[in-house]
Amino acid sequence: MTEEWKKQGYIAARQLIDSETIDYLASLDVDSGDLSKPNELKRLWMTDTQVRQLATSQTIRHQLDSLFENSDYYLWGAQIIDREPDQIHLWHSDNETSRPEGGFVSLWIGISGVDENSTLMAIPGSHTYGVPVQKFFAYEDPARYDPDGVAVLEKALEYDSEASIMAPSCNDGDGIFFDGRLWHGTFNHNRLPRRTLLLQYGKRGIPIRFAKDYMSYPFVYNDGHASAPPVMPVQGKPDPLVNHNVLEKNGQLTYTAASIAVQPELANKKQLNWAAFPYFNTPTRIFRKFSCHASELLPGCMPHMPHDHDDEEILLVLSGTATIFINEPGKGALRAYPSLAGDFFYYPSGQTHTIYNGSEEPIQYLMFRWSARAAQSRPAKTVGYKKSFYDAGNNRLSVNHQSSGLKHLHMHFTRLQPGQSFKRHVDQYDTAIIVLEGELSVLNQRLGRGGVFFIRAGELHNTHNEGTEPCAYLVFEFHADTATTIKAV
Repeated sequence: MTEEWKKQGYIAARQLIDSETIDYLASLDVDSGDLSKPNELKRLWMTDTQVRQLATSQTIRHQLDSLFENSDYYLWGAQIIDREPDQIHLWHSDNETSRPEGGFVSLWIGISGVDENSTLMAIPGSHTYGVPVQKFFAYEDPARYDPDGVAVLEKALEYDSEASIMAPSCNDGDGIFFDGRLWHGTFNHNRLPRRTLLLQYGKRGIPIRFAKDYMSYPFVYNDGHASAPPVMPVQGKPDPLVNHNVLEKNGQLTYTAASIAVQPELANKKQLNWAAFPYFNTPTRIFRKFSCHASELLPGCMPHMPHDHDDEEILLVLSGTATIFINEPGKGALRAYPSLAGDFFYYPSGQTHTIYNGSEEPIQYLMFRWSARAAQSRPAKTVGYKKSFYDAGNNRLSVNHQSSGLKHLHMHFTRLQPGQSFKRHVDQYDTAIIVLEGELSVLNQRLGRGGVFFIRAGELHNTHNEGTEPCAYLVFEFHADTATTIKAV
């Protein structure tokens, strides 16, 4: 990284694109878009192959490698911006990238009508102030529409006694790389329209989010993964726990497969009294840890004495006749609940519990266990449901239940006939699915009875019965606490 970049927050680059590319971009017929929908407005890299190729070209990557100090980074925004003669793009800091911690680089490229009378205006060093322009001047404030930036500069002088307004030299085909926090604006003083291409990048591990209202300060960012824009790794690997990644393969964009689909063989070959079969253990943006395992208990055995812990759990009986023991608050003694295949229980944090096989045949059961990242300890109660209830007649299970560390836990039961499906969609919560009958397909992966799908928030997915028999499954939705909403300084 150059000293000029560190000090000024921008650098100019000559002839980033050739005349053929300029002609192509100048001829693109693009809609100016709806500013209130930035998630749609800045997706040109997803819909135009040549723009995507330009954004990831070796010429541009060479500069970005230096500016990101050889860290991994991703592309998240690409937008054609047209300005008529005398049209102003008011003084601002980009809401998506103005958070004090930084980690974002934008590239402004001249396409047509760009010269000293229409280039980017910026206050060098303003990326180090720790606050965006919008903190001091409302959207309607005339100060932000002033080409001379008198009031904006006066505010900058409070942070830097040598602050000034600069207009980096830029013509068609040239570019200006700038820090996402920089105070800047553009003013087309020419007699002809001006067209530019804006490309935007972020450092791997840093989330990109849109403010709920870009015109109001302080910015409030919706941290729901489904509302985050897609990003494409340019250097390095995807980071699905932070951003919603897509990959390019053979010129086509595909969503990364963040889901987990497992159906191990539960074979207790050594005839252990208690045999455990780990399925997976993973962090997500909602969970510090989320694990799944199945177990087999031989007759007359239990896995452990009654115990409790801070984690929350769901237990589902897969086969056989089990006895669930739960210590009910205020009653002292453990209470026994005979349970059959398909019956399940939710244990809140601190619930005393165990399971016992009092039958003459082995039993098998499945466990989900988790600890939420933004947990707010709440009083929650153990709850259990019998399959004979939720899969009988019109008693179709669909309930929200209070969780110890989540906003809430939603549970529902679904039966699909052959050929039935739910369309592809994205959820803002992590989801676990357990197949109870038949075969279910999720993200082109097909599992039978006892199979488990785990789908992280933000992943595009659907459910489909591709078999010849009905299928039935339970769905558990883990809704994050509202404490995950991020507020800007």
